[in-house]
Amino acid sequence: ARPAEVWLAAGFRLTARPPEVWVAAGFFLTALYLLHSLFFGRKAAANPWGGRSLEWQCTSPPPHDNFKTTPSVGDCYDFRAVHWSEEEQGYVVIRDDDSDSVSSTH
Repeated sequence: ARPAEVWLAAGFRLTARPPEVWVAAGFFLTALYLLHSLFFGRKAAANPWGGRSLEWQCTSPPPHDNFKTTPSVGDCYDFRAVHWSEEEQGYVVIRDDDSDSVSSTH
């Protein structure tokens, strides 16, 4: 190999090293956060954002038929029926047909 090629290869290795370190650090930091949340994190609420659409009204994992009774579908953007529950640390939806709180953790 000619000296210029060796110098260029060495220069490339020196300029490529810092991005490799940043990518590796980002990967390991993400993996560390994942492992910490898996073993020490608290469990998320069933409806943490107060969504009114049907996927937030079903339990997780969903039962075979998704719902015990057929849900009434209203306006999914009407948030007057969504209330924060301190007990569940999440949102619950009050049904239109009766005043019972419907939690997505039942």
